[in-house]
Amino acid sequence: MNLTRRLERTFFRCPEISGEDYSTFPAVSDQVFLLMKSEFSADSSNIYIFPFVRSKEASKLFVEIYIWDLVNYPDVCKRFVIFEGCRMSEEDEEKYLDYAKRELYAFTEIIERFCIEVQILFPQWHFPNYMPDQIGEMMEHLYFTSHSSGPREILYKAELANIAYHVNQLPTYNIIGSTPEKIMGSGLSLKLLRILNQWEFIDFLFETEKLDSCREIYRKYSGFIGKNPVTIGQWKYLEELTNPDGLFYGMKFNRTIYKYLREDYSERILKEYRQFLEFRLEFSEAKKMKIPEPEDLHGVVYKLKRIKKYQKDNTNIDTLFKFRKENNTFEYRGPEYSVVMPRSSFDICLEAISQGNCVMDYIEAHASGYTTILFIRKNDAINQSFVTMEINNDRWIRAVYGKFNSLPEKDIYLFLEEYAQKAWLFYDPAELITERFDEIFECAGDELNNYLEDYRNRHSSRTFKFENEKVEYIQLSMDDLYPGIF
Repeated sequence: MNLTRRLERTFFRCPEISGEDYSTFPAVSDQVFLLMKSEFSADSSNIYIFPFVRSKEASKLFVEIYIWDLVNYPDVCKRFVIFEGCRMSEEDEEKYLDYAKRELYAFTEIIERFCIEVQILFPQWHFPNYMPDQIGEMMEHLYFTSHSSGPREILYKAELANIAYHVNQLPTYNIIGSTPEKIMGSGLSLKLLRILNQWEFIDFLFETEKLDSCREIYRKYSGFIGKNPVTIGQWKYLEELTNPDGLFYGMKFNRTIYKYLREDYSERILKEYRQFLEFRLEFSEAKKMKIPEPEDLHGVVYKLKRIKKYQKDNTNIDTLFKFRKENNTFEYRGPEYSVVMPRSSFDICLEAISQGNCVMDYIEAHASGYTTILFIRKNDAINQSFVTMEINNDRWIRAVYGKFNSLPEKDIYLFLEEYAQKAWLFYDPAELITERFDEIFECAGDELNNYLEDYRNRHSSRTFKFENEKVEYIQLSMDDLYPGIF
């Protein structure tokens, strides 16, 4: 037994009990004992633990723990008793805590049931749900929280179980402290201790330099930390903001990034958020961009990198975009929807990000006039991405994409009928819906299927097929295409 533990036993005295005292603490029934023995005999290479909550008398509960270990032959079973307000003898405590550091085997269902029983019958112990791979933590929690044991008892009852379990690894702590703050010292508040109690952060407590860093982070950003536990991603973000060599040093705290890092984290994600913020500073068009969620971040940063390369390698590309915008005949405003041409290559980038499509692959083709990329927008949300459209240089509407290349609603196709007539374009909804979306067509919905049928019926007199071809074609007259003229 180490010196610190001897001092704790000296300072915090209480009655001692023995696991061999069967008259005071009756053992389990013969049937249960034989069942434990049978389970152990099936594979005696492991050390088995069987915990129980028992009743000494009416309303007097205790915990007994059976350790089955072949090394102790012939007495392969060792029994320990834990009773509120009492401690084990020095010899039993040393054996018990030694087993808590070893690899023990337990049945999952037994541990789960035991934890629930302890939580219900001993609420003052603040006992969490331990897993079979946390037997040592469970054993120490049971023992030190059940009697006056000093720092561990206080830390466990303050729901700082992880810190309590690792307390001997701390550089220093106050053995007679009456609160977690006084035990830990060094200006560590209870809220900060609850953050550091998580297994991802426990190593921070073992080095003075890391502790100093934790205090500095908490001093600066405690006002932004809510009631929810801080995740490793959120803490790393705050660390990078505080560190003079950090990724985000000199930047303001961003609540959205902090919130997103609750669910997802990696060093790559932090680096890409830094890159995204730099792009927002670099491109005036990006200043109003929403911060992407972690699952979308990589794609957004990739597109921003591409647009930067486009603009670097093609210094006149936005001049071409501007020329096309100023001299186009494609823009149109209807009662509900409008057709808008992009003003710059960055507009294409924003559309690709918002719609989750590959429209950025057409930047050079659009700039050169080989094809035309247009945006269909709602009139009451003219700056918000809605539908992306491509028209080839034969003035044929070749593609219409909703978000993530989905099929737009029927209203868009009705609008395109009107738009094609006004802008002198060729329009074939069958090609847009069926030929380009063969896999999607089956789940396109009755509304679009009915629209196609209605469209065919309206032009049935001019429908024909070329020989050996399955595709139907509709012959439109000039009056059909341009009713406003004829």
